[in-house]
Amino acid sequence: MYRLSDDSIRHIAKLLQLALLDGTDIVDHLRAVWVEPNDDGYLEPTAEYAELFEAQMQQMVETAQQIKATAEQQANGDDW
Repeated sequence: MYRLSDDSIRHIAKLLQLALLDGTDIVDHLRAVWVEPNDDGYLEPTAEYAELFEAQMQQMVETAQQIKATAEQQANGDDW
């Protein structure tokens, strides 16, 4: 029997925040998580999954920043 590690619980909290922000179903996010047992018998996200997730989050942040910059330019009339 396995229990969730603190890292897994923190990650679930991040997934809940993501689902609330982008209006998606938390279940879809949870299905995508890759976990493995650690030496203490707890399930934790795999290193590969954590790396992939962080890259996706960074891409989302960059996209949001681009959208914000474009919206600010349009609001200031700088779109010409």
